[in-house]
Amino acid sequence: MRQFDTSIQVFGEHFVRMQQFRQVADYDPDFRLSRDKVRLLIDETEDAVGRLNAANLGQRRAFAIFVLFRHRT
Repeated sequence: MRQFDTSIQVFGEHFVRMQQFRQVADYDPDFRLSRDKVRLLIDETEDAVGRLNAANLGQRRAFAIFVLFRHRT
């Protein structure tokens, strides 16, 4: 992820964090979030998406390729 602009890195990190919340919410029946926490997460998500949309088009395309295709080491 270091090869991308900061705005794309922020989006990627936030996306992973939201996926983790989703996993817990799906499989832990005791998982709860306060209304204030949910509002904060929504605000953070809107900010992360805004940053992604503001990023350079070439960087956004490269990021899309990065997440779509498996990396070989």
